[in-house]
Amino acid sequence: MEWGILSLIYSGVISVVLYFNFCRLSHVGFRWYWCLLYTAASCGLFFCQVEVAIAGCLYVLLEIMLLAVCGTLFHKCRFIESFSLSSLVISVYRIADGIMQSFTYWILSLINIKLVVMYADFFDKTFVIIILILTFHIVRKIFSDSIKSTNLSILLVLIVPILFITLVEVVVSDSIYGNTIVWDTESGLVFPLVNNEQLLVLHLFAYGGFFSILIAYKKLKRSIKQEQAMHLLEQQTQNQEVYVREAKLRYEQTRSFRHDIKNHLLILHQLIKDGKSNEANEYLENMEVVSDAVSFSAQTGNDA
Repeated sequence: MEWGILSLIYSGVISVVLYFNFCRLSHVGFRWYWCLLYTAASCGLFFCQVEVAIAGCLYVLLEIMLLAVCGTLFHKCRFIESFSLSSLVISVYRIADGIMQSFTYWILSLINIKLVVMYADFFDKTFVIIILILTFHIVRKIFSDSIKSTNLSILLVLIVPILFITLVEVVVSDSIYGNTIVWDTESGLVFPLVNNEQLLVLHLFAYGGFFSILIAYKKLKRSIKQEQAMHLLEQQTQNQEVYVREAKLRYEQTRSFRHDIKNHLLILHQLIKDGKSNEANEYLENMEVVSDAVSFSAQTGNDA
């Protein structure tokens, strides 16, 4: 009974931390009533996993889907964006949990003290929360502006490796450590007996790999943005070249028009002198057509 209450409290705190950081990374407003609803659903999923014994990978995918659906329904996020951010958030939690799991078992294998065993679980869960908070702070500070994207192919670059790391963390946790610990008062930790140091190093590499993925993703987005800017500049340069060629052509036509203007004025003067006003008006209309041909619209550089 006591274990169930502590697990419920821990699951609730983790759910609040995950949902809060999902909102921050999605740039949407955090609302406590939506958070409580998500927390209740997450705790319900946790107890279903305990009662039904849902496979680890399936349970993680359900966790990601739950958070993604809540982001889509509560905050009107596009599902693919919500799913990618949910994968990232759950991945951080799973990596932090894996690091502390290996570290805790390593300490238990070294120290044969009853007090350490009694508070090992509390120590483990507390530091998972601390690692979560610190990691999300780093992610929001450095990568917040680059994570969101509307391009599916770019999001897949982020989703696929992060999901891989997350699922590997779950397989390691379930297959190697499981949910059972055997402790002997004399010999200390009896089960599981694994190389916790190596596993801890692997978890730390997964932690570093997570940030490597974010760095590569950020550079990819920056590269694509620069490429699009270069393409736009090339288009503007081509448009400018066309404009310059047209301006030169108009200028040559204007020079020719200026050269002939005296003859036009002499003809008009003679027509008016002879009283041929109709012919003079018709001649003026023809001159307007010619003058329109040598003029061109002003360009402001603004497409609109």
